[in-house]
Order: sequence, then structure tokens, then C-alpha cells
Amino acid sequence: MGKKEFEPIEKKRVSDQIIEKIRERILNGDFKPGEKLPSERELARIFNVTRIPIREALKALEKMGFIEINPGGGSIVRDIFGEGNWQILPYLLAKSNAVGGAFLKSVLEFRILVGADMAKKAAIRRGKEFIGELRQVIEKEKETDDISQLQKQDLRFFEILADASENILYRFLLNFISDFYIENQDIFEDLIVSKSFLIETHEKILKAIENGDSKSAFETAEEYLTRGMKQLLKEN
Repeated sequence: MGKKEFEPIEKKRVSDQIIEKIRERILNGDFKPGEKLPSERELARIFNVTRIPIREALKALEKMGFIEINPGGGSIVRDIFGEGNWQILPYLLAKSNAVGGAFLKSVLEFRILVGADMAKKAAIRRGKEFIGELRQVIEKEKETDDISQLQKQDLRFFEILADASENILYRFLLNFISDFYIENQDIFEDLIVSKSFLIETHEKILKAIENGDSKSAFETAEEYLTRGMKQLLKEN
């Protein structure tokens, strides 16, 4: 009873395993945009399975935006950067080392633009119902030194800003990214420059919102998010 127990093996459908393997090869650049994947028959031989899970995997990859199935013409790899959709983003983030640090930097730069504008619009609209929520987040930040908890509260702070901005798309974007962010918190730890800088920044943004100072809210959020990006990417 005192010994550490083994964790149960995760059972995966055959088609899910095939999806992962093909997706990995595409993200690694082994299959280029416009290139044709092996035929269903050949893939069945390679994976030592029937053609049924192969068809299921290919249909799923098409839905995700990785390939295009042409009846009678095979499965063609799509240009995931030029034609990709939001569904591909988590996989690109997870493979950012393979597809290049430039992609991760692009995501973080986008985060700066959106986060700063959320703060600006929150200050313009000055929704009183959000002031208390933001203050509660700051108090929770003061009570912990746990980096993972600080990350969660930081994310929560910007979720409230998204609601306060009254821009529905901003909240959708945060919802989309937050699950991946939380599951990979160790990767993004350096976005938190320090506890003191986190709290100081959040308090400045809150004050700017209370005062209706959209310029200060924007600039404070922009500086905060930029410093986090530079620390994560080890930039000067």
C-alpha cells in the first residue's frame, strides 16, 4: 500500500493513434503543402490495420484542416499557415519548436495586441460590475507565491477584461487558448516576470479602468505583456 501505484494505461482508438502519427509528420514538415499522402491501401499496410480506421483518421484530419480529400485524387496536405483554421492552433503551439520559434512569437505578439486593447476598451466602457471581480483577483494573487496559481489568476484577470471590453470575440479567443495554456503552464511560466510586477500591473490597470483612463490601461497592459514575452523568449 505504501508503494507508488502504477497509473493506468490510456486506451486510444486506433484511428486516434493514426491521426496523431500523420499529424506529427505534417507538422514536422515531412509532408509538404500540396504533397499527396500515401493511399488508404498503403497507409493500412504501413500501420498494419484495416482501411476503416484509416478512413476515419483521414476524415478527421480533413475536418481539422490538415488535409483535403479529393475523391479519386487522394489526400492532399494543405498549407496549414496559409489556409489553416483555429482548430490547428493548439497543435502548432504544442509543436512550436518543430515549426519554428517564429510561430510562438507571433502568438505572443497577437496576445499583446489583444490584451492591451481589452484593457483599453474596459477603461472606456467602465463596467462597474467588473471592478469588484478584478479586485478579488488581485487579492488572491497577494495571498499566494505559487507560480501556477499566479498564472491562473493572471488568466482570470484578462478573462474579466475581455468581458469588460464587451467584445465577444476577445472572450472566445481566450476560451480557445486557455485550456492549452493551463495544460502547459510549465512552458509559459516565464510570462510571469515576477509576483510584484504582476500585482503592480494589475493594480495600475484596475485604477486606469476606475478612472476611465483608456490610454494608461492600454500602455500598462502592453508593457506587461511585452515584458512577459521577452522573458519567455529570452529577448533583451
